[in-house]
Amino acid sequence: MKKVQENQKNQKKKNKGFTLVELIIVIAIIAILAIVLAPQYIKYVEKSRWSNDVNQMSELVGMVKTAVVEAQEANATSDQIKGSIVITKNASATSTSASAVITALNSTDASWSKYNLKNNGSHGADAGLSNSSTAKYTITISADGALYTVNGSWS
Repeated sequence: MKKVQENQKNQKKKNKGFTLVELIIVIAIIAILAIVLAPQYIKYVEKSRWSNDVNQMSELVGMVKTAVVEAQEANATSDQIKGSIVITKNASATSTSASAVITALNSTDASWSKYNLKNNGSHGADAGLSNSSTAKYTITISADGALYTVNGSWS
């Protein structure tokens, strides 16, 4: 009888693993946490993308302002300077006129055409936009005599 009890004690010492029920419970808890936290994580990632886009577009506006000055110094005409640059999610950057500004941007290794939006438009409401997956940023260069104004806007 003593030997049987000793064998049972030894057997218990050897079996220190998890039971199937314990593993199923742990997996269920992990699944519940994933279901609860996944939407929050997705929102965080999108907000991060939106913030990155806002910072990049602010940087690009500064580069365009510098390029306008460089174009003026190169004696570009008003028609070569004024115009617009449109940045979207899929089409990257396109421009209307502003040829001297684009040339000045490209000469400074700005590579303006590499800019495209990363967010899907869902946090555009932060800038007063409707929630749209077609968010775009437009940089407008307008002329008032010899003075040029550079404005960026979300749409």
